[in-house]
Amino acid sequence: MWVYAFHRLTDHFGPIPYFAAAEARDVIPYDPMDKIYADFFTRLTTAVDQLKALPASATIFQGYDLMYNGNVENWIRFANSMRLRLALRISKVDPIKAKFEAEAAVAAGVMTSNGQNATMLKSLSGNDTNGLSQVAVWNEFSMSSTIASYLKGYEDPRLGIYFQPSLSGKVFNSVRNGAIATDLGQPRNQSRANSNVGTYWVRYNGEVLEGNFTQNFHIMCAAESFMLRAEGALNGWNMDGTAQVLYEQGIRLSMAQWGVNDETIIRNYLSSTNRPTAPGDYHNSPAVAVTPIKWSGTEAEQREQIGVQKWLAIYPNGMEAWAEYRRSGYPKMYAVLQSDNPDLPAGTFIKRLPYPLTEVTDNFAELTKGRALLGGADNAATKLWWDVD
Repeated sequence: MWVYAFHRLTDHFGPIPYFAAAEARDVIPYDPMDKIYADFFTRLTTAVDQLKALPASATIFQGYDLMYNGNVENWIRFANSMRLRLALRISKVDPIKAKFEAEAAVAAGVMTSNGQNATMLKSLSGNDTNGLSQVAVWNEFSMSSTIASYLKGYEDPRLGIYFQPSLSGKVFNSVRNGAIATDLGQPRNQSRANSNVGTYWVRYNGEVLEGNFTQNFHIMCAAESFMLRAEGALNGWNMDGTAQVLYEQGIRLSMAQWGVNDETIIRNYLSSTNRPTAPGDYHNSPAVAVTPIKWSGTEAEQREQIGVQKWLAIYPNGMEAWAEYRRSGYPKMYAVLQSDNPDLPAGTFIKRLPYPLTEVTDNFAELTKGRALLGGADNAATKLWWDVD
């Protein structure tokens, strides 16, 4: 859980206060990302070794563990899958280390079934609700035209699971990111005309949205581990399977995760020549890409296919999707229509979050050193250590 929390934090900002973060100090020094990632791999390896040393019948924190209710085997597979994820994250900046960590993770046992998926129980107590359900109830959300182009073009059975038809018109409608205020004020772009997230998170009672606040929160799924292994196989790593087999199994597991179990539907999807289509939005956007579903004959397109299907499989994990897009460049996305950030002109994409103002007031001396570790300005355009393309 330490690694899970801190890999999100460092992938947001870059260098962060890390090694002394749990110590009682008035100021906490910043640490470079390469050293932080090295510690991630050490911690995950140690955690797995300790868990595997427990008696076969052992449970941990049963009755209090909100993810796996004490199931040691599932914790082991979650840790190894995290190790695999982080290995791919550094694969362009440190390919030798990445290969070693990825192969070791797979050999030690990553997620291979949906019964091993990491999700967290949520509750109405203390307002510990599913965050996406809470946001969806505000009715200030719309399906993005990027994902609409892929799901509609692929005739993907997950479209009606990830999203739901608009309240007015009962169709799947989307909005481009970065639309100007005037465009967003058009009836076509208002909340009643666009698709909210799926009924797993929120439902309409007449015209009133009711959140499914106690639905489990998704953390990591087995489909992602298969897609990571597929990419690793293309890198020439030993991932215990070919890239195509791992890619197709990842799609199968994602479908099953969301209740799509009809073998005919799945086979037709895997062999489909469908490609992304124009989403039919207010701005008449063309298809976002030409990426096919059926396994391609060229490595470049295979990498793109894996990136697209991993992106679809990890929905609604937007933070991981952002990290993987920065690392791999996949899937292809529409540029924002307008940017109000001078550091990110239209056609560019946010690379990190600037450090919060609380660090300026509470930890300025160390923040100054942390900014120096960035290798660029403390703004949203500076790339992180592992983002080399």
